[in-house]
Amino acid sequence: MCDAESPRVIASIRAEDFTIRNNKTYRSDCFRLLGISPDDTYPLAACCRCGFCYAAHLPSNTFLETVYDQAIDHGKTITETISYRRGVLEKLAVVLGELDDKPKKLLDFGCGYGHALRILNMRDLKCLGFDVSAERLVRAGLTATSDIEELRRSAPFDVILCFDVLEHVPYPNRTLELLAALSSERTLLAINVPDLCSELSTEAIQASIQNGTLARAINLWEHLNYFTASNLHVALGAYGFVPYRNMVRPQDLGFIPHASGLRRARNAIGVALRGFRYKEDLGTSVICRRDNTGRSR
Repeated sequence: MCDAESPRVIASIRAEDFTIRNNKTYRSDCFRLLGISPDDTYPLAACCRCGFCYAAHLPSNTFLETVYDQAIDHGKTITETISYRRGVLEKLAVVLGELDDKPKKLLDFGCGYGHALRILNMRDLKCLGFDVSAERLVRAGLTATSDIEELRRSAPFDVILCFDVLEHVPYPNRTLELLAALSSERTLLAINVPDLCSELSTEAIQASIQNGTLARAINLWEHLNYFTASNLHVALGAYGFVPYRNMVRPQDLGFIPHASGLRRARNAIGVALRGFRYKEDLGTSVICRRDNTGRSR
């Protein structure tokens, strides 16, 4: 992210360990399709200057196209699970809560199979999807494109969704620069990336590989960048996006449904305070407004 050289390698992970061992969406013959060995290793590195973690080996475009369009079994995608759809709906509900009833244009940048497009496309919310995967665009079916120039012609957008995208792209700064160019001073950006900061030490990775519990999000083909809330917010701010609201809530704020009397009052105050503190502690799933003060690049 900061273009510093001389990264520090955290771990070198075998292809088998971050694919078929912990991710059932990969086809059993994925290594043959990709022309590699399951024992080939891929380095995860950290920048010596800013600490940002990323895949030190950048796969070729041809390799990545084969990964996304052939090596993955699209019939087993996690996006067809109840838990995934529930998470998407919760985020979309927060986004919609920020909008008034005036007609708007929305861009789903990295729309994948088009699930959010199907939910959101309506008379007062004209939606366009963008994805580079030909297979996913076919399955999305709705108004979606892989042509960046079409996005520029359709801009500016009132709302931009960027769910689980920045971790996939080789140059996240360029993606944020593009999203800024597709925005107006009133645009809202809803962005989400995995937060793996507690799982990226050498010891944690080695232990999880041995135990067969390597986080699915640690995938050095699909996920090229590994964000924390701090470096995500810095990157967003550099392109004029200011996070102001979380799209996710903690699973348990300590609400006691059957409390009564003084205990109920105390519990309500405690829940409110915990909710307030959580809102202030913005994470890696946030809604951003544009910074119109001219401080960004």
